[in-house]
Amino acid sequence: MKYRTLLKLFFLILLFSLPLYSQIVYEPLTSSVYDFLDRVDLKGIISIHNEVKPFSRICVAEKLREMDDKRQSLTSLEKDELEFYKKEFAAELNKLNNKVQPEQMNFFRKDVDGRFRALTFTHSLFTLMIDPVLGYSGKKIKETITGHLQNGAKAYGYISDDIGFSLNYRDNTESGTYVDNTKDFTPVPGIVHTGTTV
Repeated sequence: MKYRTLLKLFFLILLFSLPLYSQIVYEPLTSSVYDFLDRVDLKGIISIHNEVKPFSRICVAEKLREMDDKRQSLTSLEKDELEFYKKEFAAELNKLNNKVQPEQMNFFRKDVDGRFRALTFTHSLFTLMIDPVLGYSGKKIKETITGHLQNGAKAYGYISDDIGFSLNYRDNTESGTYVDNTKDFTPVPGIVHTGTTV
């Protein structure tokens, strides 16, 4: 009994002696915003450091705000993409512009910024956004279909200005006769193979 109390006290002292920092929410490397940022960077409208990916959502919002200030240099397609990403990163843009995030709770509809989400919950101290992930692609190889199904969820949020959290879960299923099990020399970031090999 005495040892348990001392052990608990030791872990409490250890926990409170560790330096604590606010948490950053990073945008997953699979996000299409990176292609957009890279294209605008190549045109010289903004400057980004590609070698430090992934970027935080706040960093992406800063670049979007910088682009918005230089929108006369963007093409009409890039302006449309900018408007889409401003909706996606509205919570971070509001933080940068010192705007209060409007309180809302939406299920499977557009939020106040015009972005469709599975769940949007914002409060003065808490933000939670959840989007489903669902996709299917197929290709025909030697008269047979090879398919790729992915499903899951993407969620992120903030608690006050100090804590950020994110979850990006995708379950990928490949089926067919000509599935590439090793993924050697491909841009696929990595797999955990759980099926049988051909």
